[in-house]
Amino acid sequence: MLGKFLAVQQALRVSLLSLAVSLGFLGMQTVWLASAADRDYLILRDRTASSLQSGLSNALWNFDAETAKAIISDALRANPIRSIHVIDSNGRVFADGQSAQPVVAPSLWESYLGWLVDLKSEMTLDLRFSSPTDDHYQGMVVGFVFITFDKDHFIRGIADRLADQVLGILVIVLVVALTTSIVFHLFISRPIIRVARGVADVDPEDPAATVLTVPRAHQRNEIGRMTNRLNHLLGRLAEVQGELRLLATRDPLTDLPNRSLILEMMDATINRVALDGGRCAVMFLDLDMFKHVNDSLGHEAGDLILKDIGRRFDAVVAGLGAVGRLGGDEFVVLIDRYEREDDLARIARRLITTVKRPIEVDGTLVHSSTSVGIACYPVDGATPQGLLRNADTAMYAVKASGPGQWAFFDRSMTENALVRLRTEASLRSAIEKGQFVLHYQPKLDLRSNRISGCEALIRWDLNGDLVPPGRFISIAEETGMIYDIGLWVLREACQAQRRWRRHAGAVPIAINVSVRQLKDERFIDDFLDIIQASGADPELLEVEVTESALMSSIEVSAHLLREMRSHGVRLSIDDFGTGYSSLAYLKNLPIDILKIDRSFVSDLPEESSIPRMIIGLAGQMGLRTVAEGIETEGQLAWLRDNGCDMIQGFLIEKPLPEADFLRFVDAYRTARAFPSAS
Repeated sequence: MLGKFLAVQQALRVSLLSLAVSLGFLGMQTVWLASAADRDYLILRDRTASSLQSGLSNALWNFDAETAKAIISDALRANPIRSIHVIDSNGRVFADGQSAQPVVAPSLWESYLGWLVDLKSEMTLDLRFSSPTDDHYQGMVVGFVFITFDKDHFIRGIADRLADQVLGILVIVLVVALTTSIVFHLFISRPIIRVARGVADVDPEDPAATVLTVPRAHQRNEIGRMTNRLNHLLGRLAEVQGELRLLATRDPLTDLPNRSLILEMMDATINRVALDGGRCAVMFLDLDMFKHVNDSLGHEAGDLILKDIGRRFDAVVAGLGAVGRLGGDEFVVLIDRYEREDDLARIARRLITTVKRPIEVDGTLVHSSTSVGIACYPVDGATPQGLLRNADTAMYAVKASGPGQWAFFDRSMTENALVRLRTEASLRSAIEKGQFVLHYQPKLDLRSNRISGCEALIRWDLNGDLVPPGRFISIAEETGMIYDIGLWVLREACQAQRRWRRHAGAVPIAINVSVRQLKDERFIDDFLDIIQASGADPELLEVEVTESALMSSIEVSAHLLREMRSHGVRLSIDDFGTGYSSLAYLKNLPIDILKIDRSFVSDLPEESSIPRMIIGLAGQMGLRTVAEGIETEGQLAWLRDNGCDMIQGFLIEKPLPEADFLRFVDAYRTARAFPSAS
């Protein structure tokens, strides 16, 4: 546990460092003492030799053994000597002496010091005659003295001195460690602990609310700089959290509340109005045909438009509630409180009106519109998710009636949405199970009064009931299933064409191709592969493309149409007159036939300006015309008289199953009994 405290850790480090330094110092001190001991030992030996040599020489010359023993005894008492032996020149012992001190075995430490110092314990001296009056014998060797020094006693003295120093060093280390720990704790650890406690008390939601205090003694040192830096980091953290909070709750493009924040605001509003019995509302807005803006002007232009429209919505709703962006071209308006539904209707109309004002992007005026669905609390939902879902349902319901409309939610919309979801699920199953069939509606050539071909129209065989295309084609378009369905239609039509050669001969078949198919890069390859695999005659195949689909992606469509036309497939524009085609584009497309939309045919012969214009235009461009939806003799007569080439409609025959269609073709060829032909 103690090891977790900074002061204790620092004390241990200081102690270890001090001990290491002390050991180093002690090593140097040992070397120095060894050197000094060696020097002192040599001095002792020289001094001892000098004091013994003269006295013992005279005693040996005079054969005075008593004097020699006295000198030896004095030397043994005064010096660390174990033994002294005096030998005359003949090798006889003249005098000797032994130290009375007991021999003590050296310790390991003393042995190490003895090895380090390496003192010589034995010494031999010549005893020479010396007399100032007798020059003849002056310097003659009269004997020898052998001295054995007690070096262990000498080394023991050094060891005692080192032991005292080691003890002193250990005391100093302990005092330094204790003092360092106290000082470190008071002046470093305790301020850091205070800073750490301050950091622990920081509110993660509001880091800038906590300011760490800097102790006065540490205003200008590292602790003060560290504390000031932490305060700076806490402030920066608060700024970053604010930015992240904006990113998490705000749409980065328009700076409006995003889905998360708008749902929180809706929840708070619902809780507030629920307490006083008030009412609030949610509006779901979707820009009409906004994808075409991105496709034609680019996504940067689309982003500029979205930002401008977001500002317009915010200005309309200011003081009444809040505006949020869900993503893409979808917006949400929350109305905090309202009294009557008329108030909501006025707000919806203002929102629609403000979008209609043109926006200039790179010199181009862009006109937009929006559809608005409205759901009210508490009648249309009690939760934010429920209100948003129902407002979305209302918006999609009103979008079907045309752009720039608004509508309140009602239960029937939900029922229709559920039916739509069930239809989508069943439609996927129908593709897998092959539950589709083709019916064929005859086309009559008004010039030859012969059957000139037919149009293949899909039906969905749902448990024995034939579902018309109007109930599922739009869903297939939106979900992308139309691609697989379109290929199935093409494959079935090609196979039917081969079967008919043996019975009905060459009967051209027209099939419808959707815009989703034209925009799919796989389409042309799949289209040509099916024709080749089936063995169908491409010149007996006609592809019908609606005018609106053609103009929505004119460049892609033109390329695909030219590719199909190069393989012999005939091409016609369906519902001509409803899609605002540019004649310049129409002139450069490889079109064979224009189909007059049934909405123009139904008013014949009373209103005939548009059909007459289309027939005249086709004649000038070398195209043939087909009028669809013929139901009366008057319509037929006008079309024959004004140069229309072909017709189809219930007046001739409704769409028929394959077997019935073939019987109709045989019967008509045999009887030539079409009523209007007579």
